[in-house]
Order: sequence, then C-alpha cells, then structure tokens
Amino acid sequence: MQGKSIPIEVPIIVNLAGGKGGVGTSTITANIAYALGEAGSGFGTIGVIDLAYGANSTLSKLLGVPPLGTNGFWNYITARYYPYQDSSPNITPQLTQQIALITSGTIEAHRIDWALSYVLSRMSNDPDQVGWALYNDIAELIVNKLLIHKPSLVIIDVPSAIFKPPLAWAVLMMSRIVNVVVKAGSTHQDEAMEVLGLVSAVINQRAQLGLAQPDVFLIVNQAFPGGDNTANELKARGGVPMRGH
Repeated sequence: MQGKSIPIEVPIIVNLAGGKGGVGTSTITANIAYALGEAGSGFGTIGVIDLAYGANSTLSKLLGVPPLGTNGFWNYITARYYPYQDSSPNITPQLTQQIALITSGTIEAHRIDWALSYVLSRMSNDPDQVGWALYNDIAELIVNKLLIHKPSLVIIDVPSAIFKPPLAWAVLMMSRIVNVVVKAGSTHQDEAMEVLGLVSAVINQRAQLGLAQPDVFLIVNQAFPGGDNTANELKARGGVPMRGH
C-alpha cells in the first residue's frame, strides 16, 4: 500500500510524547511555531496540526484558538469511519501570527476511540493497513487544507493522551524531524523508551522501503543545565535512535 500513499511536498516535524501527560509537548510545539513564524525569521507561514482530544487541547489554547470552537483534525478523520459524523465537515485552518493551525476539533473522546477501533476492525485488524489509511488521511488533510497557505513546514503535535500506535506510526512515516519530549528525571524514562522503541521500528521500516530517514532528537524538558543525566541514561539503555539532544 506504500506505493499508493499521497506525497507531501513540505517538511514534516513531529513532536511526540508517550505514557504520562504534562511533559510539555504542546508548549514546545507552540514555542517552535511562534519562533519560526515570527516576522524576520525567514520561514514565512508555519503549518500546525493539533492531535489532542477536544477540550484537552493545550496547543490550540496556547495558539489562541478555542479547541472546541471549530471543526478540526478529528472531525476530518472520523468523517471517514464514524457513521453518525458529517461526511464532509468544513475544515478551515485558523490563521494567527503567521501560523496556519488545524485544531483538534469538536469530536468527543469516546467517538474518536470508537472510530479508530472501527477502522481497525474494518481492515481485518491489520495495523499496517490502518496505519497507511491514517497516513493518507493526514496527508490529504495537509495537501488540501494547509498547503494552500504555502507553509514552509508543518509541525504535528502528538500529546501523550492520544499516543496510539497506528496514528503515531502514520505521522512518523511522513516525518523529516522527530522530537521526542521527555521530562527530566528517572520516573519518565520507561515512557520515553516506549516512544523511542516505536520510532526505532518506524526507522527500520522506512529503511526497508528505501525511504529517507528522519533526524531524531530528544528534548528533555524541565532539566537544569549540567544537572540532569536523563539523555545519557536513555542512551545507555540501548536501541535509542537519537542523533542529538
């Protein structure tokens, strides 16, 4: 199915965290978007996609858009799989300070969970088929809704609350840069290793398909300079595909 994937002619940056919430993924995404979209930065418009669930969308709030005030990402995705959802929701990126934002949308969490379960069962419980279906859904959203604003890049925020393997796999397969966000300290290392394990698996699959590999960075949040060993401890555990931190 990879040969049928929709091409995306813009660099994709994926910021993600797994397991526990509150590690700062959305805050980091907002800061990057504001910094790159600032006048004089040379980047022009920055595209942003918020994958959080409805009212829990920290990113949309930080960018000044009420998360439930407009149709967004989950309206677009679930319209393909949820029989009681509008089959053609009006998705309009919200424009603010050189940022074109696709919000999380107005769908409740239980409908999102149902839709993802439904598409899995409809595709014979084959995670690979589900992953490529979601890949094309997201690619179509980017091409049809964001690229008309001519962004120089698109940042996808994947908060821990919706860390689901087929969805995370889909965005990792299209990424040029992957930022794995983890809180400083040993208590969050297992969650970070879970995310890094998926990143490593996607890197191996991309290599088998002859696709270019992403640059992977670890962002240790709330760490004091020179006083935290989280990155080195994660590297010592092995199998960590990081190129920098």
